[in-house]
Amino acid sequence: MQKITDNLLNHVDIVYFPTIKATEYFQYSNMKQLMPAGKYHLVQREYDKRVCIYVGGLSDMYGSSLLYKSFAMLNDNAQGLGYELILVCREDEYKISGFSNNGQTKPNWLQVYHISDRDILRNLYCKATVALLPQKPTEYMNMAIGVKFFEYLGEGLPIISAGALEMSKIIVENGLGIVTEHTPEAFAEGIQEAMSNSLRYEGYRENIKDYMRNNQWEDRVYQVIEDLIGSGSNVE
Repeated sequence: MQKITDNLLNHVDIVYFPTIKATEYFQYSNMKQLMPAGKYHLVQREYDKRVCIYVGGLSDMYGSSLLYKSFAMLNDNAQGLGYELILVCREDEYKISGFSNNGQTKPNWLQVYHISDRDILRNLYCKATVALLPQKPTEYMNMAIGVKFFEYLGEGLPIISAGALEMSKIIVENGLGIVTEHTPEAFAEGIQEAMSNSLRYEGYRENIKDYMRNNQWEDRVYQVIEDLIGSGSNVE
């Protein structure tokens, strides 16, 4: 399969990668960046509701231990209203993760869903105030941009990232949320900070709206067309 794939990629006009950094690992003749994209939805949100959402894997690479420890810390130190986490993940991964507590009573700050239905997922996004990217800044994660990243932004959710390089760079350069060090303490502080000031929170939301204007799926199609024309391909 790898041989077939390599042969195919050596005979196409352009090979796309989600980031420029990813092209450093390959030697195809014409490599360009083509990120995932999203569809922006305008949703009213309350900055101080203290509800966070994470959708994704629970392996160590995805930062599940950091995520659990951060929320345990936030709710141990909470004065009055605590911080809730909506966790959307695969059931088999949940059962062997630190979140399941070996079948013990689920923390009252945790809501767990094992779903893939887009309408149900959208309803969960509507309940959240911020979205989370606890991924470890490993070699792979540092060059990746997940589809979920743009799904979060498409829902107008400010993002707190634990440092995965390329996604964190986009967040910082465009004011889309907060980037922290990859420690439970720093991540917990980032979550608190994101929901501590209404003006700052609405600033993130305005920046997301501006950023997503040029990051729809249609924009990616137009980019492919322009790149193919620029490479001399016969595009009608």
